[in-house]
Amino acid sequence: MTKWLLGWSALLLLNCGAAGVAQAAEDHDANAPRQIEARVVVVAINNDETAPAAEVTTEMAVETTVDATANEPPAAAEATASNDTGSQPTHKQSMLVSINPEGVAEATVQCFCLDADANMLAGVTGPANEIRVFDRAGDLVRQIELAVAPEAINLAPDGTILVAGGGKILRLDSDGAELAQVDSPHVAALRANVEQIREEVVQQHKQQFETMPQVIDAYTRALDQLDEQLETFATQDAEARKTILEEIVNERIAQTQTGDAAEAKRAAAKIETLASSLQSNKKRSEMLQKNRGLYEQALADYKERFGDGAKPDELSEEQIDELVESALQYKMAVASISGTGDAVFIACRAPAGYAYDVWKLAPDLSEGECIVSGLSGCCGQMDVQASDTGVYVAENSRHRVCRYDEAGELVGTWGKSARTGVEGFGSCCNPMNLAFGPDGVVYTAEDTTGRIKRYSPDGQLLSVVGAADVVPGCKKVAIGVSDGGDRVYMLDVTRNHIAVLDRVLPDPTEPIADKADGSQTAGGGWLRLFGIGD
Repeated sequence: MTKWLLGWSALLLLNCGAAGVAQAAEDHDANAPRQIEARVVVVAINNDETAPAAEVTTEMAVETTVDATANEPPAAAEATASNDTGSQPTHKQSMLVSINPEGVAEATVQCFCLDADANMLAGVTGPANEIRVFDRAGDLVRQIELAVAPEAINLAPDGTILVAGGGKILRLDSDGAELAQVDSPHVAALRANVEQIREEVVQQHKQQFETMPQVIDAYTRALDQLDEQLETFATQDAEARKTILEEIVNERIAQTQTGDAAEAKRAAAKIETLASSLQSNKKRSEMLQKNRGLYEQALADYKERFGDGAKPDELSEEQIDELVESALQYKMAVASISGTGDAVFIACRAPAGYAYDVWKLAPDLSEGECIVSGLSGCCGQMDVQASDTGVYVAENSRHRVCRYDEAGELVGTWGKSARTGVEGFGSCCNPMNLAFGPDGVVYTAEDTTGRIKRYSPDGQLLSVVGAADVVPGCKKVAIGVSDGGDRVYMLDVTRNHIAVLDRVLPDPTEPIADKADGSQTAGGGWLRLFGIGD
């Protein structure tokens, strides 16, 4: 593929995972007309070097912002003996399980689920496509080779393992032996819509050129903002150093000449405060410099792709074919898979447009049919989870959970966007993932905060489980529940590990939906420690 060719995912996705994006397009709807104006989101300061730089797209417009304190890791909290109000998280992170333990070839985790014995099954790609199985203690106990690169994994009620990847659906027995493998039903639908996809990618390519001046201007303004903040830090540092020298003199005079102990103490405290500020500014400046370099490189790459004066109508048939194939590969991915005793369900991109669909297959993986369409998702994520109470979908771009029956008829929805309180879902696109606990309880996972909550099957908020320490970003945060709800797991694809949260408090005896606006008094500080209170 030629160097100028911008990958399909970059054409469609805004990297909402860039640390520091405050509330990216709260009303973003993946089915709405694409916005032509392109803006750049400035990466804020954080201490995680793995957080990706923001990308530019015409799909969503997000205002430029710099925040030197955004997305700090959630604080851990010590539990008390009761949780009558439901205002305190019931679980606390107790362990991290590395997907790449010592002595094993380094791989990249793509998906995760639990088996019937609460072993962790991590689908990985890298030197080998496989499932790595970890026991409750986090030790790697075996590896299961796969015929495909795994994109989604789940456990069926009969203990078999469902895997999706590379346009295929697999069913394995509990030991990992392959029982069935079929083409995913949505792949045929994609191939049948090649002409429409062809029109889409050509139009996308034209839009890149039409918006090129805006994109370059957005990058330039972002770099200017970073330079301004770097200059501010430099000015503050110079003033702080000058003041430190003055206070050193004041302290020495107070100690050796005037004997003013109070003045000496004041000067010493001032010196300590300023020294701490200098150290903090140094770290922030280093991170800003790093982010500036990322933006500078991104701008150079963009100009290299689109700054050669080529026009959209100069695309050759071969180049268009490359774009179409890139689009097909992008849309072929399966975002999630789940099964009941009667059916298997997958969520994937629609054959045309930007929406997501849910497909239903028979237990033997035959008879695929699309039962839900028009779902709005971001960052390649759309989680479908099925149980005896229905088929649940985390429609992240609309900040809600949708509950369907097995025929695809909508039973109900719940959720809303909210930057404060606990009842709503925060960040740009949440909830991102779902899981089930005892009695059909639905667990929801949010990517940027790592927050996990419990709901009744009909959407009543039961409790705040807690928050896993994950790298902020718009991404998959698959979760699992074991031990009757006493242990909860969350996948962190950025760091290639699984966070384990253990119970520290009982579940509240009453639902907390009527108190989920963040106004609780008892224990309200606990929620704020997790970044989920007012």
